Amino acid sequence: MQVFRFLQAVAATCLAVQPALAQYKIGDRLVVISQAEIISAGGIRQVLGRGQDVRVDDIAGDRLIVKNLAAGWIDSNLVARPEVAVGTFSDQIAFDPLDAGAFYARGITRANLNQYDLAIADFTQAIKLGPTHACGFIGRGNCYSNTGDPVKANTDYTEAIRLDPNSAIAFTNRARTWNATGDFANAITDTNEAIRLAPTYANAYSARAVAFACMKRFDEAFADCDRIATISPAGVSGFNDVAWVLAMSPDAGIRDGKRAVDFATKAVALTNRMDGNVLDTLAIAWAEASDFTQAVILEQQAIALSADRDRVDFENHLKVFQAKRTLLDDQIAAGQGPVPLSSTKPRTRQTSPLPPQRQNLAAKVNR
Repeated sequence: MQVFRFLQAVAATCLAVQPALAQYKIGDRLVVISQAEIISAGGIRQVLGRGQDVRVDDIAGDRLIVKNLAAGWIDSNLVARPEVAVGTFSDQIAFDPLDAGAFYARGITRANLNQYDLAIADFTQAIKLGPTHACGFIGRGNCYSNTGDPVKANTDYTEAIRLDPNSAIAFTNRARTWNATGDFANAITDTNEAIRLAPTYANAYSARAVAFACMKRFDEAFADCDRIATISPAGVSGFNDVAWVLAMSPDAGIRDGKRAVDFATKAVALTNRMDGNVLDTLAIAWAEASDFTQAVILEQQAIALSADRDRVDFENHLKVFQAKRTLLDDQIAAGQGPVPLSSTKPRTRQTSPLPPQRQNLAAKVNR
């Protein structure tokens, strides 16, 4: 039996290995397909589980230099493009249908590809195989949240908290559903608990900043956003998220174009005007503040810096601003109605916990 288990492990690893890296380039986001390590001269910096994504900052031989997590290098054979990673995880599932970790990793990858229905199915199967693990509920809750169902998302996050009351991620993501349903007091309660559990968790401050802003407590919102800038290398999330909500809320009592410009301007400054998504937020804010000239200029800059997945959206935004309409007015005119209030701008990734080792999630049932 031990020999059989060893051969299983070897086979699963072989399924994960991909050809090395001629097809990769700096700036690519890749997915870990087998347990991997970020290594530096000082040794192992971080162990990554399947489904974790990394950004390529440099390439040296068969090593990919990554800096968005711990700084160091990762073996290029242990990562793949998201579309390829989905296929790899599918092979792992075919090899072992009780591998909950493979379902979970495929769910995360599909969610990041905006394939939410497929991701929900994967997380549901991961939950069936590992019902005591909070991470499956968090992953599925993120999908519900991103598809405009904060009530179902809240239910999943609540179950995750029951299973793991020390999960700052679960408290933060549930706070975002409170924000989405207008329960800002509960959002603040949950984010306070998340910050108590993880004092440097930037997403908790961002969600709390949104709640403060929606309650017109702008000084506290700004203070939380400033805090993010001191604890996170990508410290613009708070300013960007608050600006988005103030510019796009369907609630006229919350919507405030001028305040949105203040928060988005700070985000643009922190990114040295080099982030297309942040420039797009500032353009949306200026349009809400009725300065369509500024909105057009900024949207053109956003398009020039945009990733392929954002370009079509940004070009559509530009046409709206050139017609002297706000993005919210355009959605209503198109019969879409105002977007539901969200704590984060669309394309902002919800955080999912990633167990670094297979056995943490993929403990076999009845084996």
